[in-house]
Amino acid sequence: MVCIRSFVNDHQCVTPIFGRGHSQATQAAIASKIIEKLHDQPTYRPKDIVQDMQRELGIQIHYKKALRAKDVAMAEINGSFEDAYKQLPQYCEDLKKSNPFTTAIVDSTSEGRFNQMFVSFGASAKGFRFCRPILGLDGTHLKNKYQGILLAATAVDALSSLFPIAHVVVIAEDDDNWFWFLQQLCQIVQDHVWGFKFFSTSMRQLRLGGGLFYHNSRAMEPFILRGMRVGYGLMQSENMMR
Repeated sequence: MVCIRSFVNDHQCVTPIFGRGHSQATQAAIASKIIEKLHDQPTYRPKDIVQDMQRELGIQIHYKKALRAKDVAMAEINGSFEDAYKQLPQYCEDLKKSNPFTTAIVDSTSEGRFNQMFVSFGASAKGFRFCRPILGLDGTHLKNKYQGILLAATAVDALSSLFPIAHVVVIAEDDDNWFWFLQQLCQIVQDHVWGFKFFSTSMRQLRLGGGLFYHNSRAMEPFILRGMRVGYGLMQSENMMR
């Protein structure tokens, strides 16, 4: 039998449990700590997570671990990217039901993977007839988990503000995807306007869309611009408002 007569609570005989690379500071543990703040503040940055963990818990973590913990927490809040892709067909149906005259199409590959998605809200399609008769085409890279390309068609309203007509998300910017986008766009445009001019910063869009719009629209004049800044200025000029 052992009898403890005294206890000294001040120990220096073990390594502190908190430190850089501590095994219990997992991504899941950090995610559970930051999830409430991230829910209220979606712009919560990984470098701020690093600072908060050091200040509040005395834990030193790397930036990459903070970034991965944020991804885990965001998945808990919003669901995963994979689940979101699975819900796209239903999302398109819901858009068409809740927004009259909306066109929403999602297309998959033969393996069942996401390929492309086109959306033109009914209000945008019908509103094009009240805009200046010019349509701009452009694209940009997406920087989310699965990346991809966003292609867009934009007009200019009577107040000289940009007016979105349609957009599409595709896995790559190539001739096939541009042509598919322009096919859907052509149907939208010819249902709502007499004729128009369209511009692009790329000869590819003009080459693919020129013939498509020419044969399907009552009046169309394509031309190319060297840069969106020039394009926007030209869209505002008087000779383009006739």
